[in-house]
Amino acid sequence: GISWSLAIFRFQLLDLVPVARERVLESMPIGMLTFDAHNRLVDINAIAKQMINQPASNLIGKSVPQYQAFITQDGQAKPYQEIEIDGQYQGILIVPLYSDLHEHAGTLLLVQDISRRKLAELAEGEQRRLVEILRETAADFNHALQLEEVLDLMMKHLAQLVQCDGINIILL
Repeated sequence: GISWSLAIFRFQLLDLVPVARERVLESMPIGMLTFDAHNRLVDINAIAKQMINQPASNLIGKSVPQYQAFITQDGQAKPYQEIEIDGQYQGILIVPLYSDLHEHAGTLLLVQDISRRKLAELAEGEQRRLVEILRETAADFNHALQLEEVLDLMMKHLAQLVQCDGINIILL
C-alpha cells in the first residue's frame, strides 16, 4: 500500500500530462527529432522514424548523419532549411534548445515531407523555361528573312529546348 501511494503521489505514476504529451508527439503529422548538446538523438516520434527508415533503438544515443549539418554547437542556425535525401524533399524547422542557465542544451528538428510541393515547383520552373525559349524563338523568327538564318535560329532554340550542345538539320 505504501509503495503504491509513493508511486502515485511522489512519482506521479498516474499523471495524465506525460501520457497526453506522448500521444500528441506520436500523432503529429510532422517528424520530430530532439538532439542533446553532444548531437546525440534523445527523442524521436513515429513520423521521423518512418522518414529515417530505421528503428528508434538503432538511433537513440547516436548521431543521425543526414541531419548533422543542421545541429549546431552554439544554437546558431538558419531557422528553416530544405534538403533532398534519396529523391525525397524535406523541410526542416530548426529550434535551438536552452537550459535554465541559457546555455545551449540541444536542438529540436521538426521535419516535414515537402516532396509534392518541391516537385511541383521544379515542374513549374521547367515550364517557365520552356515558355521563355518559345517566346525568344517566336521573336527571332519574326525578324528572320533568309532560310539559312531561320534554320540557324531553329537549331539554336532546339538546342536550348532539349539542353544539348548542338543540333543538326538535314534538308532533303
